[in-house]
Amino acid sequence: MKLFIQTRGIKIDYSFLSYAPQSRWWLDFQNYTSFEKPSFILKANATDWTCYLSGIRSARKDRVGSVIRYSIVLEGNSENTESLQLIKNLIAWWIVQVANKVDSADYQCPFDLFFTEDLVERFLAERNKTAELQTCVEQLVLSSLASLPAWQTEVVAEPQAGKDLSELSFDATSWHGNIDSKLDRNVFLVACQALLKGAVEGQAVVLNMAQTNNEAYELMAEHHTIFILIKEPVKKNFMKSPLPIKQNETPQKILPRYFGYTALCIIGILALLYFWPSAQSIHSYHLTNSPSNTNLNLALESSSSASVASTSSASKPSSVASAVLIPSN
Repeated sequence: MKLFIQTRGIKIDYSFLSYAPQSRWWLDFQNYTSFEKPSFILKANATDWTCYLSGIRSARKDRVGSVIRYSIVLEGNSENTESLQLIKNLIAWWIVQVANKVDSADYQCPFDLFFTEDLVERFLAERNKTAELQTCVEQLVLSSLASLPAWQTEVVAEPQAGKDLSELSFDATSWHGNIDSKLDRNVFLVACQALLKGAVEGQAVVLNMAQTNNEAYELMAEHHTIFILIKEPVKKNFMKSPLPIKQNETPQKILPRYFGYTALCIIGILALLYFWPSAQSIHSYHLTNSPSNTNLNLALESSSSASVASTSSASKPSSVASAVLIPSN
């Protein structure tokens, strides 16, 4: 197993204490996480695996008083059972103490026990990175991992908790759970164990910029097999069925939760538009044939007749006067 550790000193910026990994493969998830904050990525195939953990707080501080962090990169294969137990212990400790209890008062960084401030400064100042220096760093990392408590299933007060989680089978599918749920954390750790043993090919991640169900669905659409812990609560179910996403389907094609309510509103609006003209006609008919309107119409007709009569009478005096004034022969 290969081990790499990254941190900084009081004045010297973040750097790997000895050798650095050949590739920064964890950058594939840079759109979903800030590596300065707690991030976990485990990738595995049938024989090999790589693991990245960041945001591990140290008791040391830099010259401006900022907390110094560690990032750990591990590379190995499924045949080394001794190293697998150490990695499982590290992942279990990281999820509870680093990702889920950021401000825990009883937090203690295991790497501070062996990477003292003086030793870190010496490693960072060493320009000639040799195999001997790398071996020394790896031994200190292994000692730090050996100080972690052994991983064991957390006790959960849920009906399904009595089942043997180690017997769960993880087929080529995706799963997401809530990091605040002990049961979900247990299932996630069993998924990590399956990846480390080569029983499943895929990824397990905890990303600080992917914390909602929609973001989890987006990741599941991008990756064939991925197990995710998020902050947003998910429906409680012992083995949550993954979202049925087809190969070329994107999360935008997923129907919204309130599709039924939207459809009802649209039907109501269409019905209103359909019956509106009829309602207007009925309303006009009632206005026209109501008793008050009848009296009003009669009054208007009388007034109109009187007006016509007055107009006629107004036209007669000139002819009458003419008849009076003009002498007859």
